[in-house]
Amino acid sequence: MPVIRSIKEQLERLVIEQIKDRILNDEWLEELVKLVNKELDSSYSVYLERLEVIDAELKDVRSRLDKLYDALETEKLSMDDLAPRIKELKTRMDELSKIRLMIEADLAVQGVHHVDRGEVIAYADDLRSLLGEADITESKAFLRTFVKKIVVESSKVKVFYNLPVPVGHNETKTEEVLPIVTPGGAGVTIGRTFEFEFNLSLWTW
Repeated sequence: MPVIRSIKEQLERLVIEQIKDRILNDEWLEELVKLVNKELDSSYSVYLERLEVIDAELKDVRSRLDKLYDALETEKLSMDDLAPRIKELKTRMDELSKIRLMIEADLAVQGVHHVDRGEVIAYADDLRSLLGEADITESKAFLRTFVKKIVVESSKVKVFYNLPVPVGHNETKTEEVLPIVTPGGAGVTIGRTFEFEFNLSLWTW
């Protein structure tokens, strides 16, 4: 169907031009970098706050255990009286210690690795140059590194994307590049994703 293919190609080219203008521009990318780095800091702070809460509760549990052991040593209370409570507190301390280890592991994995503004800008410059020279298939392959989904809803097009950053050399993409989803098409789960939309009715076909 030559006509359908022609419309599809025009839509794809229009989407690519919109992405170049609305995402791959230095001013907007700088704003995205600031936002992403702010969220990274916030996420890291949440882990630290959770550690503080766990440490405070661990300190409280240890203090209570010490008091029970003191009562046992001074024979103020018998072992029969204290054993259930000691067991309960020790169980809670073990649980808190395991939770603390998990949080520390999450901190070690995440760390505070800020996105480098210069790296993102340089990568976007490279993408713009490549998109200016590449054909449709190559362009979609490049965009697939940060565009998550494109949805066509009547006369509107929505583009869902992540901050464009270089993909590791050992990563491969086997999915269809730059999927365009129409109403009734299969959706995908969107994580922390940005989006913009434009109206097709403003364009001449």
